[in-house]
Amino acid sequence: MKKNIKNNFLNEFNLEVKDYLNKNSRDKISASLKKQIQFLKKNYLDSGNKYVIINNFSTQKEKIIKFSKLFGKTLPQNNSGKKYLIVKPNLKKLRFKKRENIKENLRYHETNLGGSLHSDGPQLPVPPKYVFMCCLNQAKKGGASIIVSMEKIYNHLKRKNRNVLKTLEKEFFFERRGFGKKIFSKPIFKKNKNIILFRYLREYIETAYQKKNKVLDTKRLNALNTLDKLMKKKQFQQIDRILQGDLIILNNYVMAHGRSRFSLEHNNKKSRRLIRLWIK
Repeated sequence: MKKNIKNNFLNEFNLEVKDYLNKNSRDKISASLKKQIQFLKKNYLDSGNKYVIINNFSTQKEKIIKFSKLFGKTLPQNNSGKKYLIVKPNLKKLRFKKRENIKENLRYHETNLGGSLHSDGPQLPVPPKYVFMCCLNQAKKGGASIIVSMEKIYNHLKRKNRNVLKTLEKEFFFERRGFGKKIFSKPIFKKNKNIILFRYLREYIETAYQKKNKVLDTKRLNALNTLDKLMKKKQFQQIDRILQGDLIILNNYVMAHGRSRFSLEHNNKKSRRLIRLWIK
């Protein structure tokens, strides 16, 4: 399932990308690199494994942002409109929050919690298609990246448990955390022709129902529990502990992700940090 930079095409691609990133920001992208980006999207992200890991790519924020723009329009990560986000534990808030309140009051990226397998931007009307996550610093312990094929889970449910799939295709309330206090409703799985769109972050669903003073009925609760169990099964997962400078690009429509719990440091600069970008 894993696609590292090993074959000739990707090695050549990596070299050409790094050459482009070292040039002046006004320099235009070459026709050759444009074709390679399209090839990467078509054959690695939109088909095949639906994600790639580029080892030892960069730790320079500006270069990572510049590279992501070759794939499409970057989307804001919160109400302030910032186009990238540094995923790191908020040490100050974590210090004063009770363990049981962390999930309810902080966005997942502000914690060091594991699990919570999810897609990015489920609180957006249309979630980002691609997610870029580049490791700026890895934790001493833990912090392995977990990537889950929701396409495989969708097909598994279609064969084995159609009732659960039908429930997951109904609308659920989602909290729009980071983008305002409104609640909206969207399906977890939606299929249009051959394209599957998956959106999910369980905490955002549960808090949305609490805020609406609604109760998740038995069918919906059972469907969520079944989904969580399937996402934890190794047959649907790929686990990689990316190192400093490694870049993951994944198709957010059909790939969920998460991480294992990781150790905290007293100094933010030594904590696990990733730069994350959302691409439309």
